[in-house]
Amino acid sequence: MNPRALYIVFATVLIVGSACIAIATIEASEQGEFREATGTDIPVLILSDEASDISEKISFGTSDIRTSTELTDAADAKAVIIDDDWAKSQNTSKMDVYVKSLLDSGVIVTVLDSPDLFLRNPVLNFKAFMEDCDTYSAFKASDGSSFKCSSIDDGGTGKAMAKTYCWIYEQVKKGGYLQ
Repeated sequence: MNPRALYIVFATVLIVGSACIAIATIEASEQGEFREATGTDIPVLILSDEASDISEKISFGTSDIRTSTELTDAADAKAVIIDDDWAKSQNTSKMDVYVKSLLDSGVIVTVLDSPDLFLRNPVLNFKAFMEDCDTYSAFKASDGSSFKCSSIDDGGTGKAMAKTYCWIYEQVKKGGYLQ
C-alpha cells in the first residue's frame, strides 16, 4: 500500500473514531443530567388530550403515571401535570377550584406552555412567572404560608418535561411541600 493511501485510511479512521467518541460523550452527559431522578417512580397524574407525549418524556423517571381527559381525583399523585390546551377547553371556575384544591392538599402542579391557570386564579394571588417558558410549576410550602414556583425553558431542546420531572423529584426528596 502506498504512503498516501495509508495516510487517507489513517485519517478516515481517526475522524470516524473521534466522531464516535464525541457522540458517546454527548449521550452520556444527557443521561447523566437526569440520572438522579431515573426510576424514582413518583406518582404523577397527567390531564391532557395528548397524555402519551407527556408520559413518554417523563417515563425515564416514573412508571407510576395515570392519565385522564377529565378533571379527576389526584388520589395518591404527588404531582399533576396539566396541558394548557386541554385546560382551556374546561370550565374556568372548575379549573380554578381544582388547581387550588390540589395545591392546598400538597400536590405539585405543573402547567404546560402557560402560567395562566396560576395567574388568573383569584384565590391564589400569583402575580408573575418567568415569561416564555415551557413548564410552570408550583406547590405550597410545608408551613402552608407560601408557594414555591418553577418556570423551565429548555431552549428548544425538547427536554423541558424531563427537567420538570427532575425538579418535582427534588422537591419530593427535600420534603419541603405539604404532602
